[in-house]
Amino acid sequence: MFLLSATESVKSSSIIADAINNSLPNMFSPFTYMLLAFLFIAIIVFAIIILIYLIIKKPSQGNSSKSNTNKAEFNQLTENVITEKPTEIIEEIKKDSLPYYKVNSVFNNKEGKFYASLKRIADEFDLTIFSKMRIADLVQVPKDTPHYIRWFNYIKAKHVDFILVDKAFKPVLIIEVDDASHNQQKRIERDDFVDKVFGHVGLKIMHLRLWKDDELRIQIMNAVGIKEEIQEPVINEVKQGV
Repeated sequence: MFLLSATESVKSSSIIADAINNSLPNMFSPFTYMLLAFLFIAIIVFAIIILIYLIIKKPSQGNSSKSNTNKAEFNQLTENVITEKPTEIIEEIKKDSLPYYKVNSVFNNKEGKFYASLKRIADEFDLTIFSKMRIADLVQVPKDTPHYIRWFNYIKAKHVDFILVDKAFKPVLIIEVDDASHNQQKRIERDDFVDKVFGHVGLKIMHLRLWKDDELRIQIMNAVGIKEEIQEPVINEVKQGV
């Protein structure tokens, strides 16, 4: 293609040179006119190439600048974490200026009320309640699983509200006390994933928003597989005196 363009340029130069030779006095030889015409065309082509290059490079520079800005913002946000020295943390600990405070309750108001109802049922059936446990403490990912870290990361930061365990501390039921936040799309997706995880390992999970103690008792019995023991009435024999 380059040779073809060069050939066409030479032909154009010859035509221009002939035109100049016919219109101007014979001050220079025909070869000189052809050379000048060729240089003129070369300058125009070079200018066009430079213009195209500048047009293409400008958006690229913009993207590069934006990328550099984002990188700078990220570095600024993580500067304290990346550059923080252990000695600085030790000094803060010595000064007793830790940025923590104790929560007033591990439960919110709704969870506290539910715990009271659940405690009565758990005690009746000799079950123990755990709460706020990570899913990673309830299910495990085999270390030889492909993409092990990715699968573990899906569960390591997620927790569930209540867990019922038997005498051997084996989990038998998961209970989630849902509020209005579970209507959000992200929470819906999170709940779907959690349900699939527990369903996969054979651990039942219940989602509750409202409950009545009697109904909750029956739901737990059905989920755990507890059968109601029917006690037969005791008939006392009355001995009649002779």
